[in-house]
Amino acid sequence: MASKSKQNKITRPQFPSDSSGIVVHISGGLGPDSGGARSTIPWSVDALRSRGVDARLVSVSSQHDELPAQLKKRLSFKRIASLPTWREILLPELHQELERATEDADILHVHGLWSPLLLAACAIGRRRRMPVILSPMGMVSSHALAQSRWKKLIFSWLLQNRALSHVSCIHVTSSAEFRDSKQYFGDVPVALIPHGVELPVAGEGPINRLPKAEAGRTILFLGRVSPIKNIAALIEAWARVEPAYPSAVLRIVGPQDKDYATSLVKLAEHFELKRIFFEPPVDDEGRFAAFGQADVVVLPSHSESFGMSVAEALAFGRPVIVSDNTPWANLVDQARCGWTAKGSPEDLAKAIAAALEKPKDELRDMGQAAQQFIEELDLTWVRNASQLQEVYQWCFGRSPQPKCVYAGDDVGEF
Repeated sequence: MASKSKQNKITRPQFPSDSSGIVVHISGGLGPDSGGARSTIPWSVDALRSRGVDARLVSVSSQHDELPAQLKKRLSFKRIASLPTWREILLPELHQELERATEDADILHVHGLWSPLLLAACAIGRRRRMPVILSPMGMVSSHALAQSRWKKLIFSWLLQNRALSHVSCIHVTSSAEFRDSKQYFGDVPVALIPHGVELPVAGEGPINRLPKAEAGRTILFLGRVSPIKNIAALIEAWARVEPAYPSAVLRIVGPQDKDYATSLVKLAEHFELKRIFFEPPVDDEGRFAAFGQADVVVLPSHSESFGMSVAEALAFGRPVIVSDNTPWANLVDQARCGWTAKGSPEDLAKAIAAALEKPKDELRDMGQAAQQFIEELDLTWVRNASQLQEVYQWCFGRSPQPKCVYAGDDVGEF
């Protein structure tokens, strides 16, 4: 984590200190197909509320968003229907809707870039002299910036750079995202605050009610099926492994980028793979069930700001295979709860084969080490909310610079 890092003094953002402290988190869609946003943002808001912070949640989405069932009655939530991008940029409708939805706000915490949503939030913050906190959500990694590069450059030059000039602080969730953000945002203060993860309680929850299949091993990918996740390499790796392990299966579960998913199905057909399954996104209980039925969880991504499925898998006592482009690279090897591989089909195949060769009792030991590791990291929503609250108070001038806010480049391993 970041405890060994050097912390440089930063000039505090200057905003009125007589505010009541209402924090509004603003996000894109939070439906089951929204990937990591659904499994992080509502839980962070809920944890803030449990600490007495008046935290609220607004989403802008083209679909009907539903919060996780456990949170529906606990959160203050409003959905704004999204419009075609050109209307959101050129016409005042989105700005007016967001203005109404945040009329009591003292701080805006925006999630994501390259969106009219960020432009509107920063404009509102500037006019009302409110702090704006920005969570990039992995969108400034070198790999992410290379996707649709010219569109992003034009959008930044014409619109986004001016909006970013009002951002008070950047919130990142790993040291990798910290370094990317320092390079992209320059001198804006950066707070490194990891996500939390719910630790399962023995004997409770759906994971403990679902017996695992005894016949063979299950390798699970759980997340958005998009190019940045490097699933094509995973399928090529599986093509090398499948013939040698006739009872093993690979499950690919999550919301799909349609064209990419179609290309993956064709790739699996090209290799004549028989034990690979593409499955739709699942709700929260479905995620627990998927972890419960898996032997090993794999995340082969080109880039990750955090890697929520890895944290959840470790919490559920499942060993993991991660690419060397994730924040978990090498850490899981050191903790003896997983394997780090390069993102190539060859290296992924070697890691998968090593996992399939492991005797059950050794996998079980790795699972116990995984749970111990995640507990030692103290990745809880309570800690996440506590550190976010410190950042918000700092923006109001009510507290000194938090330890999680860094100006230097060294923020530790995670």
